[in-house]
Amino acid sequence: MKKRLLYKVLIGLACFVIGLSSASIWNAHRAISLCELDANPETYAGKTIRIRAILERIKGDYILARSSCGSDTVALADIELDANKLTNFSLPQSLIISNGKPEQIYLMDAIVVGRFKPPFRLGCVATQNRISNAKVERVFSVQKFEDMPQAVKWIKTNSY
Repeated sequence: MKKRLLYKVLIGLACFVIGLSSASIWNAHRAISLCELDANPETYAGKTIRIRAILERIKGDYILARSSCGSDTVALADIELDANKLTNFSLPQSLIISNGKPEQIYLMDAIVVGRFKPPFRLGCVATQNRISNAKVERVFSVQKFEDMPQAVKWIKTNSY
């Protein structure tokens, strides 16, 4: 009788430990939004994070991540891809015609993993969020738009 009770207690304890471990691993690997980063930059400063955002290759190696945080609010971050990952980054560069209006806008819905560097102020100049040593972990979709209003509408409906 005592052995049977001891086994039940040990099995219950093992299940509790496994459940607790699973929950902590799940939370450690969940993707957060750029809106959450903007709201709590000190919480994530210097940490390796996973974000889900809309990416755009602006020029060369300059990649911008964005998320819509409400009706007119957008959170932004510069993405500095790891040099080894940059060569395999398949998002085409958005093309700009001579009068400065976008001709072709390419957007990627993706999860990015990297080290978060919060913005800082130096006098009247402020930087935006930066994610360095980053890699694209998962791509959900790549979209091409012919004008900015279409792209903005898609960003607002596909931000996390």
